Amino acid sequence: MRRTSAVLLSATVVALGLPATGSAAAETAASGCAVSTLPNPADGTATVTAMAGTTTFYGSVSPGADTGSGVVWQGGEITDTLAFSPTDANASGVLIGYRYATDTGWSYPVGQRPGEQPEDIGSAQDSVYEINDAGTYVGRGTVGNWPYYFSIAFAGSADTWSGYVLESSLDVPVAAVAVDDNRNVLGRSDYDRDGVPTAAVWRGGTSGAPQDLGPADELAPRDIDAGTVLVNRTVHDDIALIDIVSGDVTAVPGSTGYRAFFLKNGTILADGAGGYALFRGDTRVDLTPPTGSTITAVGALSADGTTVGGQTRTSAGTLVPTVWRCG
Repeated sequence: MRRTSAVLLSATVVALGLPATGSAAAETAASGCAVSTLPNPADGTATVTAMAGTTTFYGSVSPGADTGSGVVWQGGEITDTLAFSPTDANASGVLIGYRYATDTGWSYPVGQRPGEQPEDIGSAQDSVYEINDAGTYVGRGTVGNWPYYFSIAFAGSADTWSGYVLESSLDVPVAAVAVDDNRNVLGRSDYDRDGVPTAAVWRGGTSGAPQDLGPADELAPRDIDAGTVLVNRTVHDDIALIDIVSGDVTAVPGSTGYRAFFLKNGTILADGAGGYALFRGDTRVDLTPPTGSTITAVGALSADGTTVGGQTRTSAGTLVPTVWRCG
């Protein structure tokens, strides 16, 4: 089945005059980032997985409680605990994440508004990935029951913890993986009728047919911010940005060999042979762990692109929640 709305991959490449391969090296910033650690909760070790602004952090705890647990830090101290593992938060502190049900052995997506109890917002086969500042959250829903179910992309509202299915002109399993503050939703399909995974965007959160960005095995979609899509390019082994209006493809300077996770306010968080780094325009800022430690994970990038949350391991083997401030 032919897809009718497409951004042509032959669109102009406009990366500061760079070729589509993104082979030019980025200048590495000398200043780096200020790194600090947060206390672990009493019931396990935590990884920073979400943040509201740059001062409130949320973490997933392992092993945590039987149902999964989380922790909240403010001012560098633990101020609250959560009955689930958080995966994302918006500026208002609305959370999405997962709780583990010991009776079924499944994890269930949950949402929590500030000052309220967490609510189940999907079935065990469903996934939630990101929530924007307006409270729109996106994920992968299912039709049917295991093992005979079909994946669908959906967007929901934290006002009611209910949502709607995003139309797929691909007529195949599809997931919504990110949403920006303009309610542009980024998604990907497992395959189309030609057998090719496909990256797509629903502009403005509408439920109409998605805009086809191209093969997802060549343009692996990762995030969307202010109408710009972040992709990992398999063919060029680099990172690129796609403008959903013009279709222009911008190779990120110096990103060869890196794989991106997040795009916030023009800043990209990525990982490569040289370790974790932030890309801003033609500058790369490397993340370094505290002295004697190694970085084990990065789990969050602030909306303004200045702060990274994750986890490090000390020389003694202790896992520690860690924050990098790169303003």
